Amino acid sequence: MARVVNRFVDVNFKLQDEVIASMISKAQRNMHGIVDLKGQNFGHGLYPLASFINHSCEPNAIISFDGNKLVVRALENIPRGTEITIAYVELYAPLDVRRDALLSRKGFLCRCSRCRRPIDHPLESRIAAGPKETIVRAQEGWSSALREYQAHQLKSSHFILMQTLHEVGSVLMYDNWIMFDIYKLLVDVCLGLNLHDETVRYCRLVLGAAKNHLHRNHPIHALMEQHYADAMMRSSDPSKQDAIASYDKALRVLQNIYGRHHRETVRLKQKLHELSKCSE
Repeated sequence: MARVVNRFVDVNFKLQDEVIASMISKAQRNMHGIVDLKGQNFGHGLYPLASFINHSCEPNAIISFDGNKLVVRALENIPRGTEITIAYVELYAPLDVRRDALLSRKGFLCRCSRCRRPIDHPLESRIAAGPKETIVRAQEGWSSALREYQAHQLKSSHFILMQTLHEVGSVLMYDNWIMFDIYKLLVDVCLGLNLHDETVRYCRLVLGAAKNHLHRNHPIHALMEQHYADAMMRSSDPSKQDAIASYDKALRVLQNIYGRHHRETVRLKQKLHELSKCSE
C-alpha cells in the first residue's frame, strides 16, 4: 500500500515506503469505528484527541457518535487525577480473547486491572468456564449462524443456533462468553422472524448475564431492554407495564451514554411518552 500511496505524491514530497507504511499503520491503529447502538459500522474516522485515550477492560468512559461527531462520556464519577479510559474491544470475553483481539488490532498486550485478576476470579472464571472442545463447537455454530444471518437467511440461522444450543446448552453456563454471543444473535434472528416469545426469552438471558458482568451503563443494556419491550408488547402474554419499565431502563442508559439530545434518546423518550399516555 505504501508504494501505491507514493505514486500519488508529488516527486518533491515522496517518502520512503517504510515511513509511509509506518504512518498508515499508526493511523489504522488509532482510528475509531463509527457505530450506532446496534453496533452497525458506518465507517471509520481519525479523531486526534480521542486517540490519546488509553484502553482498559474496565473503562470509566465510553465513546458514542452523533453522525460523525465523536463524544466521550463518563460511565461513572471519575475522581480528579484519574486517567480516563475507554474499551477498544468487546468486553464480554475472557482474558485470552480480549488480549488476542488487542494484539491483532492495536499491537499491545493489555495489563489493566481486570487483566491482572487471578484466573480463578469468580466473574472471570464464569465467563470462560467450560470444556474447550465444547466452546470451540459453540463458536463454530455461532459463526455459521452469523454468516446465514448476514446473508439474510434468518430461518437457516435460527436452525443452526437452535441446533448449537441443543449440543452445548447443557454443558456451558448461560453467561459463558460464547453463549452470550449466541443469545444476542438469537435475539436479532427472532426479531427478524417475528418470534416474539423467543425474543423475550433470549433478551432476559442476555440482560441477566450483562447485569452480572458488564457496567450498568454498557450500551447492551439499552439495546436489549428496547428489544425486550418491543417483543413483550407483541408476545402471547403482553404486559404494557413490563414494556414501559424496560423502555424506562433503556432511556436512562441512553441519557448517560448518548446524552439527552441525541436522536436515539429523543426517539425513545417520545416512544415511552406515547406508551405511558396510552396506559393512563
